[in-house]
Amino acid sequence: MKKLFSVVVTVYNNELNLPVTIPYFLKKSEKFLENFELEFIFVNDGSLDDSLHILKEYQITYPKLIKIINFTRNFGQVNAMMAGFQYAKGDVVGYITSDMQDPIELFNDMLSEWSRGIKLVIATREKRNEKGIGIIFSKLTHYFVNKTIDKKFPKGGYDFFLMDRVVVNKIVEINEKNGQPSILLLWLGFDYKIISYIRKKRDIGKSSWTFSNKVKLLIDIFTTNTYLPLRAISIIGIFSSFFSLFFGLAVILQWLFIDIEVKGWTSLVLIQVFFSGLIMFSLGIIGEYLWRIFDYLKGRPNYIVDEIIDES
Repeated sequence: MKKLFSVVVTVYNNELNLPVTIPYFLKKSEKFLENFELEFIFVNDGSLDDSLHILKEYQITYPKLIKIINFTRNFGQVNAMMAGFQYAKGDVVGYITSDMQDPIELFNDMLSEWSRGIKLVIATREKRNEKGIGIIFSKLTHYFVNKTIDKKFPKGGYDFFLMDRVVVNKIVEINEKNGQPSILLLWLGFDYKIISYIRKKRDIGKSSWTFSNKVKLLIDIFTTNTYLPLRAISIIGIFSSFFSLFFGLAVILQWLFIDIEVKGWTSLVLIQVFFSGLIMFSLGIIGEYLWRIFDYLKGRPNYIVDEIIDES
């Protein structure tokens, strides 16, 4: 009996991509059907365009192959991804975005590794045919994650991967709030394999993954996975205290013994402005941690499903 391969695809305002992406997925996945049963799970993350209508049209044409999860509103890519994992029935589950920048045919190599007993297969970007400040920021984020959170994290980052059912069950069971599956998957400790590929430039539509989204991702990563920002505040505070102590002593000694008139209104103001800004920055970091604690304690679900279309 063939094993079931579930492919989770997140969708947000992709009306221009889907008429090209879905036929491409279906054509390239024909080879999977030689050895696996197949299901595509499209998670519509509250798209404001015609994406849901397009998905429903294809689902009518391929009712046994295409399943749809529709959110009531936009809950974010990570939550859409997790909903797909929770709903997927496959013995092996893959994740890919719908913008055609990642080659779905690479799942063939991933499935080969899975057949050899590897429970997690990661496709990392060896090179990206993209430019801009957002790409530079992403590279810096991946670099800092590798250096400060997990040495195993690929420097090129990844959001294209394949998991065994055991891994899927664990990540769904944890159901981490404000977490990042790419970091959590490595934290689980299962054997994994890395496959490199060159990510294509997006030719159709415009990415909704804006620079502000990338900044939020960076904050989420560090406040969810490490105490490093808090430790940095403590270290800066200690050094600032020692600096202030020695500087104050130096000024007093000059005034008492060298009879030098103490001047420095400008430097005093600059120091005060600097440390006031540092205090506000520190409070901001602490506030980010506190907000995530509060968000967790509220107990709200990570997403709300409006409808599930599955005729299998």
